[in-house]
Amino acid sequence: MDTAAQPGMAGEGLQGAVEASVWKRRYGVVAELSGLLLYEYDSLSGNISWGGNLQGVAGYSQEEMAGGVAQWSARIHPEDRAQALAQLKQARQEGSVYDVEYRFLHQDGQYRWVQDRGRFLTSSEGSPDLMVGFMADITSVRQLQEELERQNRTDALTGALNRRHFLAVSEQEFARAVRYQHPLSLLLMSVDEFESIQDTHGQQAANYVLQQLTAVCAENLRHVDAVGRLDTDEFAVLLPESDEISATDIAQRLHKAIEQAVVPLGGVTLRFTVSIGQVSLKGDGDLLGLLRRAEFALLEARRARRNRICIG
Repeated sequence: MDTAAQPGMAGEGLQGAVEASVWKRRYGVVAELSGLLLYEYDSLSGNISWGGNLQGVAGYSQEEMAGGVAQWSARIHPEDRAQALAQLKQARQEGSVYDVEYRFLHQDGQYRWVQDRGRFLTSSEGSPDLMVGFMADITSVRQLQEELERQNRTDALTGALNRRHFLAVSEQEFARAVRYQHPLSLLLMSVDEFESIQDTHGQQAANYVLQQLTAVCAENLRHVDAVGRLDTDEFAVLLPESDEISATDIAQRLHKAIEQAVVPLGGVTLRFTVSIGQVSLKGDGDLLGLLRRAEFALLEARRARRNRICIG
């Protein structure tokens, strides 16, 4: 070896180390300013080195995040963990980008949504052992998306499903009931003398009535049941896995609870009733046929002095 070249080589190595250190500091500043949490994951040892905005994204100190991949995965929400680990394995095997959104346990005890994006680097031996990437807190974005989706599904006044989404859910349940020969029932209800309530007490009072009706339904129905607002004062209740006998029991319980509901109007107590048309799946060719029978049953209930349940 040419000994005269050694000082130069040492100098180049030192210069390279200095440049690497400078770039590392620069990337650290950029990551912190952008709110990103940087990491390097050694898949052979299981260790993870953290940098950037660790406190902002995760809330932990370096010592609290020193547990490596085992600690990281344990802090992923149980419902998201399997997918996050499966995609990590796939990214290493295929050399693809790791890009996952999951809920991560923040130091404050709350789960926050993060985007985790990275890629394995191929070593000089051709083995993808080191992964570099970043995590970003996207909780506010996910909350906004969920709120927009909720608004797209529900009626703004009452919180019940809007007509479009209720019919979509009902189509799915109808197809499932027909395919597996399971029972399915439907209640169609309208507020008795709703126009009179509007004329006598005003639109705000009428709105309170509709909101109270939806609240009573939520309190007296199962979590699998769906409530939708189909028209101004007309609501539908879908009852999966309910035959005529169980649907009748639900309809009677709901009818009684609505009769007992009170709408306070500043010193005036307002009560209201509903008429209900009840039908169960009996060889209907489609959802429209089931709805038609429910409409006829509701019409019969309203003709018979209202405040009644008619089975179609």
